[in-house]
Amino acid sequence: MVLLRLDPELCSALVVRRESSSTRGQRAVHRLQASATTSMTTDEVLGLLRDE
Repeated sequence: MVLLRLDPELCSALVVRRESSSTRGQRAVHRLQASATTSMTTDEVLGLLRDE
């Protein structure tokens, strides 16, 4: 992330690079990691999505 910092005393602008924060999706994944309450296998979960 790049910020523009204005300095009125020097009548100048300074471009400041800042480390970006996590995205909304990254925060959601972090909250949900290891929070499962069931022990279904991947095949069992996918079976629920198919017409089996």
